[in-house]
Amino acid sequence: MMALLWPLAVQSQQKQPSNGNSQTAVKPVATVEPVKEPAGDVPFVMTVKITGKRVGRDFFMPLVMDKVRHGISAKRGAEYFIEKNVLAPKYVRAGRTRYALLRVKIYGRGYRSVRKAVVVFIKNYQLEDMPDSDRLFVSNSPEKIIKPGLLLEGSIDRHESIRYLLHHVNGTKSSLTFAFRLKNPGAVPISLLIVEGDPKKGTQELNVGHDSAYDFVMKSLNSLGRIVEIPPGGELAIHMVRLAPGEIVSGLGEIRLLAGDRADFVVTAGDPYGSKIANAGMVNPRELRRGHGAFGPPYVSINDRFEIGGRWTFVGIGDKPLKNLADGKTDLMGNYGVTHKVNVTVFNPSETNEKCEVQFAPVSGPARGTLIIDGEIVKLSVVKPPKKETIKTIWLKPGEERPVKIEMIPESGSFYPVRIVFSARRIL
Repeated sequence: MMALLWPLAVQSQQKQPSNGNSQTAVKPVATVEPVKEPAGDVPFVMTVKITGKRVGRDFFMPLVMDKVRHGISAKRGAEYFIEKNVLAPKYVRAGRTRYALLRVKIYGRGYRSVRKAVVVFIKNYQLEDMPDSDRLFVSNSPEKIIKPGLLLEGSIDRHESIRYLLHHVNGTKSSLTFAFRLKNPGAVPISLLIVEGDPKKGTQELNVGHDSAYDFVMKSLNSLGRIVEIPPGGELAIHMVRLAPGEIVSGLGEIRLLAGDRADFVVTAGDPYGSKIANAGMVNPRELRRGHGAFGPPYVSINDRFEIGGRWTFVGIGDKPLKNLADGKTDLMGNYGVTHKVNVTVFNPSETNEKCEVQFAPVSGPARGTLIIDGEIVKLSVVKPPKKETIKTIWLKPGEERPVKIEMIPESGSFYPVRIVFSARRIL
């Protein structure tokens, strides 16, 4: 019965009332809105590569966040948001791979919102210790940037390690973007390991230089670094620092070419949008008294001896400047960025226990410093001559002889050379 009634019901629904009019009523057509295109996209899986014995979140999470931000492709007018609740390990040991889970939302007026969970693998490569750097590149002349321009350029050859030191102040009346870019001029991909004290900025010169140097020393001790890869013909900005007028930027680091033929780098200061880059040699005259360009291996070895009861021993840090590899004339006065490896043998010839004091003594102006003395890190506050600061006190038994090992890097913003003084009371 239902099968017979159904066609009749359909016919009754299709029948239109005439109301005496022979014309058939027009049935309205529903409008269908076009499907909105997505506001953007982001890869589901990404990877960051690091090195270090036991790398904590404070180091790898900024790299993870930066990787995700650069991986997001948002349409014009769209925005993105990364949720604060991130699932990530507390640390990643050498040779291990862990992951972080983030949630991203890309949205915008007229677009369909996109929500995605993103997995970022954190690969901690167990590499050999960073070898000694073959060259030191210094960007410090002119110290005061008065116009946008190219500040420094250089290259890193196959399996070479270089150290760099950067120190400039924005001397213009507008903001500048200080940039450090790596480029791959070859036909094969390149891979680089970067161990550095992240470029710091501020208005207190001694503190800015010290903070970057201390950061570099700490990361070097723990082999804490990041691995970046650049495709053929590509480039990567490893640092973009916005400087307000009068602000100082300072950085210290090392870069090793792990794979590939060559890497080029440029250091520039431009307008906030990265344009208006010209040759700094044309717009900023060099200050010849300042070290700038390429120098030899950044290491100085000093061996000395101190006998308690005799004359004090003064070890100069930054006394013998490196020569510029290009012109041989522009000495690196103060040896900023150079590791000084000091080995002093202390001897007590007396028949009583005697005390030896190791002191930090600036000689030409206020200075700070970071030392490693017998494996212990010492972070020095600002010391103004003629004052001294005691680094370590050593007690020696009668007839005892003891080696004291110190490593120290002259820091940007401070006045170097300085003296490390080994002193003791005079034995009658």
